[in-house]
Amino acid sequence: MVVGAVFVVALTLSPFAFAHGPAEHGKENLSAGAKCIKSGGPVGIVSDGKAYLVVGEHKPMNDQLAEYCGKTVTLKGKLADRGGIAMLENTEIVKK
Repeated sequence: MVVGAVFVVALTLSPFAFAHGPAEHGKENLSAGAKCIKSGGPVGIVSDGKAYLVVGEHKPMNDQLAEYCGKTVTLKGKLADRGGIAMLENTEIVKK
């Protein structure tokens, strides 16, 4: 399933850190999550309780999103859900 352009307000995170659960989301983990993202680990968001992988236009957005780890950000992109993997693709950061 692919949905047209949508705006998503979501918490930015490292899926590796997210998988460890809420007890792991302290300041140390946010710093570790940002490091994971900066070094090429996947970038994810959580919106309305659902997790999504995030990619730019056919390339990672790690450099642009690492600074938002643990923060809420507004993104614009296409929602895709295939084989149980939810993704926001062709993503842009919406500056307010």
